[in-house]
Amino acid sequence: MKHIAQILSFSLALILAITFTTPVFADTNPPEDTAHAYHFRTAREYDAPRYVLNCHTNGAVVSGTKVSLWQATGDISQEWYVDWTSYGQYNRTAVLRSNQNKSLALNANRSAVGTICDMLPSNGNIYNDYNVTLEGDHSVSPTQVKLRLPARYNHTSPVFVTTHGIQNYCTWNYTGVNQTWYMADGPSKQK
Repeated sequence: MKHIAQILSFSLALILAITFTTPVFADTNPPEDTAHAYHFRTAREYDAPRYVLNCHTNGAVVSGTKVSLWQATGDISQEWYVDWTSYGQYNRTAVLRSNQNKSLALNANRSAVGTICDMLPSNGNIYNDYNVTLEGDHSVSPTQVKLRLPARYNHTSPVFVTTHGIQNYCTWNYTGVNQTWYMADGPSKQK
């Protein structure tokens, strides 16, 4: 009986030693979260008027759907699946997909500065036209980010998702008013 108690004591001590010596945050990747999507809003405060990055449609999000700034309604067209491609505290990269149709990605098209942001299939497309850098510190919530694509083709500098006011389409520009977004999970609809 004494021998069994010693084995149990040793086993418990070993389990505790392993538990307390393994860092809780050893993995720098964000947790896999498929229970809900993210939304990108223009105000940090939860109770402020909510204007969000929106796939401009009354139906399904399809290839070519334009992206706009819209009043938060909680509709799935305002939900974004963030498909992470790099991790870390600052300036992570991701493919921003419509939560309604994850085969589509926010894309720059690269035709010219001022091009309207739209949704295009990522399969067969140019990776750097939809692998967005979420500039900002990702250790705070909601994360304040700017959505940037690198300079390529006729874009001599990085381009950012830029808004032009409620119910207007977003465009890719070098600089712009209201290009800071607050990325948060949970419902986008104002309470």
